[in-house]
Amino acid sequence: MSKSFMRICSLLLVFLILFAGTVGCGRSKDTAGSDETGKTVGDGQEEQPKEEKQPQEEQPAEEEPTVDLGGRVIRVGATWNLEPQEGVSESGDRYIARLRNLMEKYNFSLEYAEVPWDQFAETFISSTLSGQPWVDISYAESTFFYPTFVVGGLVLPLSDMGVFDFNDPKWNKTVIEYSTYNGKVYGMNTGRDDVRSVLFWNKTMFEREGLPNLYELQNNKTWTWDKFLEVAQKATKDLDGDGVIDQYGFSGIKTEWIILATNNGKTVKFVDGKPTFGLTEPEALEALQFYQDLVNVHRVYDLPPDGSPWDYGTQRFINGKTAMLMTELWHWEMMKQSMHDEYGVVAPPMGPRANEYVSLLNVFNAVCIPATTQKPEDVAFVWNAITEPDPEEDPNAWREYFEINACDEESIQTVAMIQDKGLSEYDMMQSITPLWELSWSFMWQISHGHKTAQVAINEVAQEAQAYIDDAFNVN
Repeated sequence: MSKSFMRICSLLLVFLILFAGTVGCGRSKDTAGSDETGKTVGDGQEEQPKEEKQPQEEQPAEEEPTVDLGGRVIRVGATWNLEPQEGVSESGDRYIARLRNLMEKYNFSLEYAEVPWDQFAETFISSTLSGQPWVDISYAESTFFYPTFVVGGLVLPLSDMGVFDFNDPKWNKTVIEYSTYNGKVYGMNTGRDDVRSVLFWNKTMFEREGLPNLYELQNNKTWTWDKFLEVAQKATKDLDGDGVIDQYGFSGIKTEWIILATNNGKTVKFVDGKPTFGLTEPEALEALQFYQDLVNVHRVYDLPPDGSPWDYGTQRFINGKTAMLMTELWHWEMMKQSMHDEYGVVAPPMGPRANEYVSLLNVFNAVCIPATTQKPEDVAFVWNAITEPDPEEDPNAWREYFEINACDEESIQTVAMIQDKGLSEYDMMQSITPLWELSWSFMWQISHGHKTAQVAINEVAQEAQAYIDDAFNVN
């Protein structure tokens, strides 16, 4: 922490102590009565001449101590444009006005930097190691941030700075939880959770086929794997009798990983503080086998053909070829543009080893400070100040995006449930590149039924553990 900042904090402490002493030691009234002249009277004693008060000089009011950052330019970076634009929204304009006031008050300015996603990791690492980080504070996708940046010592432990109170409600608890390593917090963000994995259902098709209302099942806590399979089987049909399935129960993107999360499975687990390959655990193997059976035994899943577009599952759902879609919430932006049927949103169904719904969080953004940033406490001070909540902000402002894309209020309530209950579960598969690439081969074997989940996982377990050990610098 800078000497100037410490000196200011000391002055503030002294001021508070003096203020408290003044309040606690105020002049009390005499217990005896007084006459109209102000002389004391009582107990038969003679009147004593009262010492005449001398007028006191007024003391100048103490000025509120402030932090002077000496005109420092603080650079903020991300893989997108962060610079706020005037006239876009009322809340944005209020933020810009508050930011200007803070810059004047604390004598600093902000600059914004942007780097393409595919150049971010190299830019961050090389500049930090050179001692000249590309920015003073940066948004970092979890794919790069953890474990690579954290374990590699490329970012500072924010919880050691004495600036942030991570118990403050303004901080996103999910980001704080998954940015904590060995008891220290390395990343932060504000606001509500970014809900990722959900299950869309074609409400128009459900009504036509006489299928149950998924909102009722969700609210009654009966939206389980068994019920999901039952619904998917009823929706899967050969409509023209040619022996080829025309309408599937569901489609999806990264379906296997979402199903894994709903049964409390993880690709990487910490056992006694040591990162271990989690797919060998019973809850994980059960989930992967259930996924394989959905594809190959029950034949209710519209498996994307090899070489198909990345959004194959979403497009099949939009075109009314599948009853349900297991994917990320933001896909409803595509549905809003071109889907004719009405759709709803529920949480993915619960597995037998879970007692609550789970939404897979495969990626999040954390704000971090590069390890070689100069005077990082000043940067932390500024960030803590500019992230203070806007007292004029509508507490329901978060709903705007969801109201644009949702077909019904229940979809928004599902999102709120996931956020309010903290149901997002992070899995770091994509953050360990060689492990993620290894998964492409063993998951292909599972998806196409060439090997059972247990055989496929056991064959790669040792190699997978080696990749995890390397990522966490385990000897």
